[in-house]
Amino acid sequence: MKIAPRDFLRNALQNVPAGLKLFALIVFSSALIFLQNLIWLGVIATVMFAVWFLVRTQQAWFWRNIWAIALTFFFLFAYMSWVSGLNEGVVALFRLIALWAAAQTVMITTSTTAMMQVVEAVVTPGARLFRANPARIALLFGLTIRLIPLLVQQWHEVREAQQARGIKIRTHNMLVPMLVRTLDRAQALTDAIDARQLGVAFSLDLASQTTPSKKHQA
Repeated sequence: MKIAPRDFLRNALQNVPAGLKLFALIVFSSALIFLQNLIWLGVIATVMFAVWFLVRTQQAWFWRNIWAIALTFFFLFAYMSWVSGLNEGVVALFRLIALWAAAQTVMITTSTTAMMQVVEAVVTPGARLFRANPARIALLFGLTIRLIPLLVQQWHEVREAQQARGIKIRTHNMLVPMLVRTLDRAQALTDAIDARQLGVAFSLDLASQTTPSKKHQA
């Protein structure tokens, strides 16, 4: 059975230990700061974007949010070009694209639980010194990583529900349903954490079980 190149690449990256990928991401990010050559930055940005494009799994999410991503890149490019010149603007743009694509690739090919385990192992020596709970720190990291895309998805769901009902889309019209659904999800997460007891093996797969009830869909 022939394996598609994108599946082969995704599987290969998924088999790399989470700690090694996070360490490589840190080294890669640091190296980009010192790299000034425009050609090399362009090549790296193109390669990293191509890798991310191959391993991505949620195509609908990309096309739905491409305008926000492109707008962010454009504003950074325009600001840096205005402040430091066109060359520096292009350098900043290439760096941002490379960093964003690399981070997205790591996120896609690494489970949240694996990243939490790495964070817990890294912070444990320092946490003991300051009498902090490494499991809580890792949990905070994992929840942040897991819930940010969920909130973005929730925003789109609320907007689509209001459009289906013929409600004019305004920011203040979406705040109440967003707040209700966010509180609903937070309560579900709290109940799930209490039921599993923090400090025991914890999996962020429970976040997928925190879909708000149907009465809060809009």
